[in-house]
Amino acid sequence: MLLSVLAFAGSAHAQQAFQGAVWGAYAVRADGRVLLDNQSGILMVPASNVKIITAGTALETLGKDFRWDTNLAYTGTIEDGVLKGDVYIIGGGDPTIAAGGNADAVFAQWRELMLAKGITSVDGNIIGDPRFYDGAPEATSWQYEDIGFYYGKGPEALNYYKNSQDLSATAGKAVGDPVQISVTGPQLPWMRYTHSCTTGESGSGDKLYFYNSDLAPVGSMRGTLGLGVNNKNEQVSNRFPAYTCAYYFHKYLQQNLISVTGCYADITPDGFVRTDLDSPATQKAAEWSQMKNIGSSYSVQLSQVVQEMLHTSDNFYAEAALQAIGLNVRGHTDYASGTAAIEEFATEMGLDTDGMRLKDGSGLSRADYVSPAFFVSFLKMMMDTPSYEVLLESLPQPGYGTLATYLSGASQDLKKRVRMKTGSMDGVRCLSGYILPADGNKENTIIFSIMVNNSTAASRSLINELDRMILNLAK
Repeated sequence: MLLSVLAFAGSAHAQQAFQGAVWGAYAVRADGRVLLDNQSGILMVPASNVKIITAGTALETLGKDFRWDTNLAYTGTIEDGVLKGDVYIIGGGDPTIAAGGNADAVFAQWRELMLAKGITSVDGNIIGDPRFYDGAPEATSWQYEDIGFYYGKGPEALNYYKNSQDLSATAGKAVGDPVQISVTGPQLPWMRYTHSCTTGESGSGDKLYFYNSDLAPVGSMRGTLGLGVNNKNEQVSNRFPAYTCAYYFHKYLQQNLISVTGCYADITPDGFVRTDLDSPATQKAAEWSQMKNIGSSYSVQLSQVVQEMLHTSDNFYAEAALQAIGLNVRGHTDYASGTAAIEEFATEMGLDTDGMRLKDGSGLSRADYVSPAFFVSFLKMMMDTPSYEVLLESLPQPGYGTLATYLSGASQDLKKRVRMKTGSMDGVRCLSGYILPADGNKENTIIFSIMVNNSTAASRSLINELDRMILNLAK
């Protein structure tokens, strides 16, 4: 029997939480029985629920064992251990380089590859090469206020520390005083900072925004930080990841007995080697056909990246997966190719793609639109694929990570049976996933999607109502 919508949203609390909002929901059992249907075909902003679609498509089109590679190559000649030429770090899109804050493991691999090739010193430059990928690293529909932060910096062919930088912010002693900003890592000595942020009223919280561009090595923190807030971590975007990677590998080699007489550098979009971000680049970069191979390193498996992506709602990994999908299916890494490849996959799997319009792989874009019915059809389709178990185990459970505040009053047994992904931004709160059956019969699995848009209610109020919906479905 179809459950009554009123049972889910008829209470006074629910009406208050959903006042002025648009919401849609759809829930079915794996055997096809519809449990809930409220505006299930309406297209809505899904926020990070998009990562479910990106993850499933990546696992199926690339395979769970897929790895990104990074190639080292050189120009010139090797004479008595001295490379008279340049080392190129040719990025292949690996999003995990220095992702945990330490690149020594991969740098050690690169150093060993150089030694195996007979290179004990370099009379030339270390050049970060991001030319393998085409298209801009950020989607055009992302908001300007987002791209200055870590979650708004898209991947490139050569990445470093998820293309981000950690700053620490401390409010002044009085309202109007400057906010003290310091770099905690990685250090980017070429950057110039012109912070104009001030201390706000007590209790006003963090209203800081960071602005930067790949057109110049300049960053500015603006806005206010509430009185009494100390050592607040602000993870901002780094717009020069290939340059950063070359800088830190150059430094690593010098510290580990391979001298380098030249500079660290990257390659501009028009193909010139850039050793100084403030000066015109005049040396044309070598073509790959002119280089000699040193060797390659590889990322962890895609299955591990997907697990991190869904558990922590990692935009950077989601967009890296989208780029790999686009390259594998369409031969390009731009956003249009990646989203077209996802649509092509969904069509091949028999899904009605009228319920989906994507502009990115993470859900950061407010131009993404997906219906609850599409999410349910996608999740149901994934249950019959070889990737289902990986996707299921990658979806978080209540009480952990992004679901830390969900279903707090539920039993541990129920929490273990719920696997779902959140999607949150201003005015948006979505949940999509599975409720596994207590009896272990796969046909009794509940697949659901609940999406709320245009909400002005307090976050806790919305979460309480979404919790109640999940509990009612699980009964």
